[in-house]
Amino acid sequence: MKNLTTLSLMTTAILILTGCGSNTSGSDTPYNNGVTNYVNTKVEYDSNNDGIIDYDMEMTYNSNCDMTSKHLEAHQGNNFVIPERMTTFTYNSNQQLVTTLIDINNDNSIDDIGTHTYTNGKLTRILWNSGAEHNSTYNSQGRLETFTIAFPGINNIVEKDTYFYNNLGQVIRIETDLDRDNIIDRIVTNIFDNNGNLTVIDMNQINFVNDIVIDMRIINTYNNDNKILTRSTDIGADSSIDSILTASYDSNGNMQMAQEDTDNDGNIDKVEHYTWIVCP
Repeated sequence: MKNLTTLSLMTTAILILTGCGSNTSGSDTPYNNGVTNYVNTKVEYDSNNDGIIDYDMEMTYNSNCDMTSKHLEAHQGNNFVIPERMTTFTYNSNQQLVTTLIDINNDNSIDDIGTHTYTNGKLTRILWNSGAEHNSTYNSQGRLETFTIAFPGINNIVEKDTYFYNNLGQVIRIETDLDRDNIIDRIVTNIFDNNGNLTVIDMNQINFVNDIVIDMRIINTYNNDNKILTRSTDIGADSSIDSILTASYDSNGNMQMAQEDTDNDGNIDKVEHYTWIVCP
């Protein structure tokens, strides 16, 4: 069971803004190339492009290619401060993710447990021991319609995302209520090309400034294999690129490296390296 979810800076923002990162089927398997059985086992992060890995994420999988653990670890001797974190996943006989266990400091003490509930094969609820709760609803086509998040001590929903689709089943709009007042605070609009590739993402924080001006635009370009080649961010959508990420791939079509120029001055500021294996 494989879903298009990635740990990369290259695609994390895209997944968040489009809702593609909402794990509706239950698996927590990260990005794969959609054709072969390669899975991403390690991501190494060089946060200032000095050639030294500051932290990394390692993933393990079971025989069904479902992720069983995810370990975030900072390297000793650097100035990058990040808490070590171990997350483990268990599945039922239907390959549905049923529990998520989080150990924030990797001290063999579980800090939070998420229990996953399904209805008609769809993930509808995640209840955390900490009191947080995630709920999902689906439309008549089985597509994610709403995703809500509630936190401990708050009776009403903290955040609610509502998804809208075109005739091809692509998410073309996401409306978000951030403060439980039934007023839309953020709208994300997606544009796809004829190959089904997401090319433009426009985000407007409506309720903060009460305008219809686009606050951020993300522009994606693709190679001949329909894989993301660049992702440019334009704050304010003023046609001036503020940052740009570039991806490179190995001969198997797996993302090998992502490089980010955070201020678009022509110099690479951050680098990510990826390791892949063929899933057993």
